[in-house]
Amino acid sequence: MQAKYTDAQQRLVTLNTLLNALQQNYTNLQLQHLSLKMNFSLLEEYVHDLSLVSGSSYYVFKQNSKYYAQNGFNATIEYYSENCTAVISYALDHTSPGGEVLLKALASDADAYYIDSTIFPPNCTTLASENRMATICLKSNCSKDIVNLHNVHHVQIRNIRICGNRWNQTDGNGIVISGAFGGSDHLMENVIIEDCNGTGPWIQYNQLNNTLRNVQIFHSGAYNVRIDSADNRLIDVESGWAGLSWFDVRGVDNYFLNCISWGCGTRGDQADCNGFSISEARNMFLGCDADRNDRGGFVCADANQTILVACIGRNNGQRVSGSWGFDLYNSYETIISACVATDEQESKTQDYGFTEGGNSDYNIVTDCNFEGNRVGAVFRPCRIAQRHKRYFRLLGTRFRLFKLQVL
Repeated sequence: MQAKYTDAQQRLVTLNTLLNALQQNYTNLQLQHLSLKMNFSLLEEYVHDLSLVSGSSYYVFKQNSKYYAQNGFNATIEYYSENCTAVISYALDHTSPGGEVLLKALASDADAYYIDSTIFPPNCTTLASENRMATICLKSNCSKDIVNLHNVHHVQIRNIRICGNRWNQTDGNGIVISGAFGGSDHLMENVIIEDCNGTGPWIQYNQLNNTLRNVQIFHSGAYNVRIDSADNRLIDVESGWAGLSWFDVRGVDNYFLNCISWGCGTRGDQADCNGFSISEARNMFLGCDADRNDRGGFVCADANQTILVACIGRNNGQRVSGSWGFDLYNSYETIISACVATDEQESKTQDYGFTEGGNSDYNIVTDCNFEGNRVGAVFRPCRIAQRHKRYFRLLGTRFRLFKLQVL
């Protein structure tokens, strides 16, 4: 009996040891489960934050007469109203930095997101269309700016058509970039702006480092584009039928690449109806085209150190006499190189390829072709040469102008 009892005790000890080991394993599994739960929660939070930063924060769509703001992460309809401005503003105001508000395609291309007041996107947000381009249109008799980026930075507006409903307004611009400080860094890309009573995009004083890429502006009542600030880049921007000049450039150090202006001056202003009106220093134009504007192509007035390379000023002077492809007035140290100014029409309207007047001096015009205009290539070059004591050379039909100071 004693031997059996001793054997049973040893088995009990062994079982207790096994139970202790199982208990320890169970505790370890519980700890691992807790750790996995915590990691999963962190992962959920990370995915949620990532969706707000890189995905769409909100979708805005229209059904019948109502507009809806749908959370892009959990698909919840958070807000709806018959007031489109209120719905878009709600979505933008609740979007985390880095997020997007996407306008869903409308049932008909003739329909639009009709707003009655200005939209103010916050910092680091994007306003865009989801698939095909959607239209934001200003209701009649509102006379407001459509979008105003005021004292904000890093806003993107992409793949949207903006309509100002010009004929039913007394005022209002398309997209205004404004504020009391610089460094705005906004992007407008694949955007159409048309029928604004005032100006299409207007970049106001101190709003720096903005980019317009593949933007089209038509039928503005004033300027199609107005630039009052510095360090902006306009690439592949097309403009037509502005009431005044297409590009009104009053800032410095701006860069224009492959920009096109045509048919500007529909308001009938005799002076301010050029393709490019430039009145400040150190702006650069590369591969730009001014065609069939009411008066001039590229007009530099009080614009020093401007650079124009491979630009074309053609067929201008459609409704105002005394027209030119390139004009310098009270401008110093400007370079015009490899440019063309001509009139290709059967009934020519552009008087001169190049003119210079006022107190202009130390300008360089080289390797340009100014042939084929209604009156001549250059306006009174002999008088200019005598006044400034400079030398000119006319080589065949290709006009080359060199200004060299005589000591």
